[in-house]
Amino acid sequence: MDESLKTALILAIVAGIINAIVKSVEICMNNRNEKKRMKLEVLLERNGTLEKNIQDFLSGVDSVMKSTTGFPFASIRHIDKEISTSDYRRIIIDQQDDINVGMEVTFRTITSIKLLISNSKYKMKIIEYLEKCRADLEESVSKVMENEVYKNDRDMMESLDAEIEVLRGRAQHNVDKSIQLLNEYFNEDPF
Repeated sequence: MDESLKTALILAIVAGIINAIVKSVEICMNNRNEKKRMKLEVLLERNGTLEKNIQDFLSGVDSVMKSTTGFPFASIRHIDKEISTSDYRRIIIDQQDDINVGMEVTFRTITSIKLLISNSKYKMKIIEYLEKCRADLEESVSKVMENEVYKNDRDMMESLDAEIEVLRGRAQHNVDKSIQLLNEYFNEDPF
């Protein structure tokens, strides 16, 4: 009986040790999983904010491009007497407001996007295409401002329309490339 008591005691100690090992492994696994879950939650929140900023950026780009292409179109319609002078002025003022808001949004959101994109093989290319798009916007706005004095010259407005169409195409290309890279960035394994 003394031997069986020793055996039972040894078995209880071994079972306790095994139980402690299993518990410590379980705690380590839970801790590691919790850390991954927390990292993933932070990543998802950051990506949600990034996605919102990208949508705002694209909205700003769209607003600026519509307004810059709208200026020569409205001017030609005014020259052709399709719209009255008061309607023309209202359209131009609305377009100027849309350009101002759109440019402000693109400047604000591009800075946020730069900060939100974590280090990735896509980061620099995404930023490069977004910056190119913004440069195209600035150039189209500059062209409109430079040609505003020619708003009553049909040939100048048609020429401006063609120039802005080229810039619009470039901006669209840069937007498409940045979206493609952003999709690859979002599909990248975060761990």
